[in-house]
Amino acid sequence: MSPDLNWGDALEAHPEWFKRDKPGNPITAAEDTRLYQTCMFTSLHDRAHPRYHARGQRSLPIDGIFTNAWPPIGRMPNATATRARIYLTLTRPPTGTRFNERVSVSMEDVGWNCEGEEAGQSVFWKYGGAIESGPDMTSLDGVAYWYNCDNQGRGGDDTPIWGCTLQGRVCNAIMSGHTATNVTASYDTGDPRWRNLHKSTEEAQMWMNETVASGMVPWYHFIGGEKGLGGDRRWQQPGYEYFNWLAKCDAHLTNNASIADIAVVMGQRTQRFYRSKEMGDPMWNIHGIYYALIEGRFFSISS
Repeated sequence: MSPDLNWGDALEAHPEWFKRDKPGNPITAAEDTRLYQTCMFTSLHDRAHPRYHARGQRSLPIDGIFTNAWPPIGRMPNATATRARIYLTLTRPPTGTRFNERVSVSMEDVGWNCEGEEAGQSVFWKYGGAIESGPDMTSLDGVAYWYNCDNQGRGGDDTPIWGCTLQGRVCNAIMSGHTATNVTASYDTGDPRWRNLHKSTEEAQMWMNETVASGMVPWYHFIGGEKGLGGDRRWQQPGYEYFNWLAKCDAHLTNNASIADIAVVMGQRTQRFYRSKEMGDPMWNIHGIYYALIEGRFFSISS
């Protein structure tokens, strides 16, 4: 399920579910203008979706529920508004706190439905952005049993080479030993991004190596829609070889205890609420610390 987006017919039937700009117009999705962004502060998320989940569990023999891009992954949206013109600027601590509270309540409602309706069913949350992620990461502890990181790979921008490892450190700090997977795209995530083309094998393997080394489980995939003779299947053999190697070595790659003697405290609220053009992106302060630790060959843990 992808509760963050819906089609025009849903907008006509339930205009109150959708995010608006300041003049009150519905906001379209970046990748397809036929889709519209839903708003966290509406009945879609606290009433409709929990009911959909419960109904699906009762009527279908499913093992779990996957919610794509919900709650919002990566950086928290700068603002949101409902049809009632309740406009919230989420870059300020009070309204940002309201957003986090809303996310936590929604997650608990959905998690309760998944565990309460049928034994053995589960829900896992899909996020990204490491400490730049929108929702409060500590709120996941005790609620999420599976954290899926939408961290597909470097995108031709200024993402540092250790970006995936940093995501793993965040998972280690908040998941209390529960599973965290990291999605590695086998398609080209550079600029321009093209999902029908195999990326460099070395780049994909590097990202999966970081996944394993930081205690996460690798998830390797390809989304391209080309079929027949036009399909690029070069991604399949590298994945086959990597996971066969991992199966042989997996018994020796289990994290039992940390060997770190340095802890780095990374403030998520600092990254979110205290940004300025003059001082630059506060995330680069974290990257600077991380780079110094790597150069000095220091073992560190994030919290």
